[in-house]
Amino acid sequence: MMKTLCMILLTAITMLFAGCHSLPSEGCLIGGTVDETKVYLDRYDHVFLVCVTKDRVSPSEHPARSRLHFTGTVVRVHKGDWAVSETISWGHELDERIPLESDKHTGELFFVFTDTHAAKEIFLDTGDWPRWGQNLAQQIETALR
Repeated sequence: MMKTLCMILLTAITMLFAGCHSLPSEGCLIGGTVDETKVYLDRYDHVFLVCVTKDRVSPSEHPARSRLHFTGTVVRVHKGDWAVSETISWGHELDERIPLESDKHTGELFFVFTDTHAAKEIFLDTGDWPRWGQNLAQQIETALR
């Protein structure tokens, strides 16, 4: 288990520095200018990149909805006091019912924007955990310099 986690972390870091473009879809851009991106990210205490190590879908209390649950390892911190190699768990409620799948996103990279630093699962809104993309990564780095 630990060896697998280390390999995932090493792969994620290598992808960051090699500029890998093989991820399924690239993150969307935040705002149109560096200033707009900075204003958007200033709303959050923590901005960091996570490599997903485990994910699953569960039913919601509401019969027409589903919940996504992710666990991952922080691989890069842009802002805040989360540390590289720290574990994070987050969830998100969908407005639709989807199949109860697991590990569909293992190995994928997501940015997390949050005000929370907790060992327990935190729930994030739409837009607070975009998928990694080269353009989005550059936009975030430029805005937070």
